[in-house]
Amino acid sequence: MDLQNDLQNIENVEIKLMSKKQFKVKITKKEARRILGKDADFFEIAGKSVFCGACFPKTNQSVVIVNYDIFVDNFGCIILEGFCKNCSRPVSRYIESGKNPAAFKRAMEIVKNKRKDLVIPKNCKLEKYELKGELVDKFDDEDLFDGCPVCQATKLAQKKGRMLTPAKLYETMKKAKEKRGMVGGEWFKKTKKKTKEFKMPKWMECTWRRVPCGRDDCPICGRIKKDRQRHIEKGEDPDDIRSVFEDVGRNFKEVLQMIKKDAESRGFDITNIENIKEPPEPEEFPLYGEIEKWNKSVMVLRDTAQVLGEFWIHTEAAADLFWYANTLIAKTYRQLCNKWHIENDDEYGDFDYQYTGYVLKECLKILKKSLEELSKNNSFQKKELDLILSQLLKLEKQIIKI
Repeated sequence: MDLQNDLQNIENVEIKLMSKKQFKVKITKKEARRILGKDADFFEIAGKSVFCGACFPKTNQSVVIVNYDIFVDNFGCIILEGFCKNCSRPVSRYIESGKNPAAFKRAMEIVKNKRKDLVIPKNCKLEKYELKGELVDKFDDEDLFDGCPVCQATKLAQKKGRMLTPAKLYETMKKAKEKRGMVGGEWFKKTKKKTKEFKMPKWMECTWRRVPCGRDDCPICGRIKKDRQRHIEKGEDPDDIRSVFEDVGRNFKEVLQMIKKDAESRGFDITNIENIKEPPEPEEFPLYGEIEKWNKSVMVLRDTAQVLGEFWIHTEAAADLFWYANTLIAKTYRQLCNKWHIENDDEYGDFDYQYTGYVLKECLKILKKSLEELSKNNSFQKKELDLILSQLLKLEKQIIKI
């Protein structure tokens, strides 16, 4: 990824020029640490983060190199050649110390003292060469390693006729780093910083809270008022689940476009909204069917209470129950779609997944609180309320795991 960055932003790249003769000189651990200078501690880290082609496919983790010899090559880079601690097969580790001009100079001083037969030019220095190349949109199989998580993710994406999205690439590199893989570079650092900084705009709360801000200039509240008025004029219940899904479908890409605009104003490029693929219908997700049944039991309880003239349906707790019962089913479908997007390498899924997970947890918390309060204060329909709460607690585990 650093090479791609260089090709995009730099016309001339500094390349180290030494003797045309390739060589590898054996050195001691002390000399290797001397070459690394202030980064000497990295030597120990590198020795514990080595790729083994035999072990990685089984464990997805790097290994420790043992019984190794240390060399420095004509580029001033350090090489460890030894054996895997787990399976005893030959492994090696390449430390690109020579990229640091000071480290390169120290390496050549050590080489000069050890190998009098090598002719090292006195004018050995950094020279500028024009690096010509072009960015590729496809890698050949020989370019991708079987034991590398990033390579395997790239291969899988190419089989589906696409390249890794930036979000998918970052997530893959992050997982590799957590398993002690050596990944990094400026792109990874910058992307990590952006990931921490960006948050959903505050007005997104109004898309699902029962009591939104209510301001006409709010991108959400203003639209909700118009949608409710349209349903009322058509003689429809604006809180009916069919009306909810109709509004969600109508506003789906419009809301995303607003989010993208807000993100871009902060310097973030989320995804190409126009290229978002349509997810499966709600009925294609088994969990959605279970929550739909639970939602219907809540509405049956509401209708029964209305017929019986029960006062509790006019309380704030009841209002929360009916509102968030509908919100729960809508947001569960949204999260199932997010997971579907992620599994199909669609960058949008990564973007919305965490926020929708937060919304679902809030909805569940409010629903449990309202049901507990209603059950405590309602002796006539307590049994039905307790049953609905029990069913919700069972569904909660599946919803959180999405």
